[in-house]
Parts: sequence; C-alpha cells; structure tokens
Amino acid sequence: MFEGSEKKLEIILTPLSESIRKDTALNWSSLLKVCGAKIISLNHHKHMDSYILSESSLFVYDDRVILITCGSTKLYLLAPLLIKHFGIEKISYIFYARKKLLFPEKQLSDFEKEIEYINKVLPGNSYRLGPTQGEHLHVFIATSYESPDYTLEDDFTIELLMSQPSSSIINDFEKNASNSKAIQNKLAFESFFDNIFIEDHIFEPRGYSLNGISQEFYLTLHVTPQEENSYVSFETNFRSNHILKMLNYLIKLFSPESILIALYSNFFNLSHDLHIPGYEKKEKTKVSFKDYDIENFHLTKKEGAYV
Repeated sequence: MFEGSEKKLEIILTPLSESIRKDTALNWSSLLKVCGAKIISLNHHKHMDSYILSESSLFVYDDRVILITCGSTKLYLLAPLLIKHFGIEKISYIFYARKKLLFPEKQLSDFEKEIEYINKVLPGNSYRLGPTQGEHLHVFIATSYESPDYTLEDDFTIELLMSQPSSSIINDFEKNASNSKAIQNKLAFESFFDNIFIEDHIFEPRGYSLNGISQEFYLTLHVTPQEENSYVSFETNFRSNHILKMLNYLIKLFSPESILIALYSNFFNLSHDLHIPGYEKKEKTKVSFKDYDIENFHLTKKEGAYV
C-alpha cells in the first residue's frame, strides 16, 4: 500500500570537498532508478539544483544532498552508493529519517533493516523520537571518522507532517487538479517569503508536489490525497520570522487530525513558541548532539475543535 510519509536522506560533505553540483560523474537519473524514483523536473539556481521527483524532491548544494522520497521507494539503497562515490573521508554527517509507518506490515522494508544496510558502510546511531506505540520519528545519524573536529555552521530545518487532513481541502486539491496556479494561490507561500521561485507538479491520477527556492533556502510540500491514508508534508530551511506564522497557516488550511513537527537546529528551539490553536501537545522529545538538537512534537486536534 502506498505510504505518503517520506524517507529523508541528507549527506553533508566536509568544507574542503569539491562541489557536488560540479561533479560530472554523478548521474542522478541512474542513481534514482536504484531506489525506484525518477526525475520529473529540474531547475538550476544560484545556490542549488532543485528537482521534483516521481516520489517527492531532491536538492543538491555544493556541499550537501537532501533527498526526500515517499511510497515504496528504497531510499536507503542510495546511501552506500553516495558514501562510496564521495569517499568516507569526505563525509561530515549523514542523516536518514522516516516517520512511523501507517501500514508497516504492507511495506517492503522497515527502519531497522534499512539502517543495518547503511551501517555496513558507515556505522552510526539510530534514535526514536516519541513513544513506541504512538506517533514517532526514526532518525539515523553517522559522522565521518576523518573529521571529528568539524562543526556545522548555523543549521536549521523544520518539518511539518500532517496526517488525515480535512476532506474539504483535499477535495479542493482534487477540483483544482489541472490548475496549479489555483493551488499555489491557496498555499500562499509568496505572501510569506520574498522573491520565491515556485515549481510544482500535479500527478495523475492524484497527488501534488511543490518546491520553492529563494537564494540558498528551499521549501517543499507534498500532498497524498488517498482517502484511506491522506497525508501532507512540508519542510523548509528558511530562516524567517514568519516560519511559525507559516506553520500555523498550513495547519489551519489543512486542518489535520494529527501533526508531527520536527526541528533540526543548533541555534533555535520551539519549546516556548509552539502554540497551535485548536491542538493539544501530546508528546515532546528532544535529542542533543555535539553540533545541534533535534526536537519532535506530536499534537492532535482537540475534540470538537474547528480549525
């Protein structure tokens, strides 16, 4: 069964590494076939290359790769290939993460098996943020043996994972299935971020993906409208005073039954600022590392709340 929740792989190279964008030996089309995805569109920007994939998105910077795939893709298969290509000595950090599956028994693999595969090439540690039986996030992190003193620069990524969005907004997406501009207007990203370049794709028979780029920052949104497991994800590294307003706007727009908010940062936290009208916080989990923290919040819609 199709799972809308994504797997995410991020690889960060050491500062002395050659630019990934200039690496002519990297054939992304061939690599993506390995995990079961293909390129739908590609746009080159000043600071990154932005791809919309058949299964979510890919962002390639000079020093890092951010790969997000959903469905039955086997994203973990790419980790060893990329590690070997770049060279272990040039790997600063590897992050591999995925949300708890809705239908784990119907999937081809699980987090433990995927991590076992990556561990054979670059050993690391895995963490679960959230209760075993409840909503949680799996995270695997590995660092290069050759760069133990390397420190990440200011880093910030926030993810908003929304399960069971309102049927009315999903119906709106269905009605506008041939009108991407109408969908973009409803999402209103341009009102929150200046000079943002937006590219999107409407899938057949259903589904929607969007990438937004402004300077060195990206945002990406994916909508899985299947009735039995509808799901919306949003992720960005924009460092803006409007981020919390943006999150609140998206939550109000999609009105999901359940929310996970994951923050990866070494200079920002949500603990005191996170208040979502109509929702109650169920759990908060935090893991601290040398260079950054990961915070994970699970919220559910209050009974009778109209968001």
